[in-house]
Amino acid sequence: MNILIHPTYFPNIDTFVAIAKAKQVRFEVCDNYQKQTYRNRMHIYGTNGKMPLTVPVVYSQKNRQL
Repeated sequence: MNILIHPTYFPNIDTFVAIAKAKQVRFEVCDNYQKQTYRNRMHIYGTNGKMPLTVPVVYSQKNRQL
């Protein structure tokens, strides 16, 4: 089985299962990036409870691909 995956900051467990089962994995590099999606966000639990983590995204004028 071949799979195509959108790059994310911290993918869910289903993505890792699909990668483990796949014969070939390809990452979508020409995808349009949308702000405020799960691709650059995650939550962790610490001593203070649930904490959101976000990777800041900076666009350049030359290249707007992810």
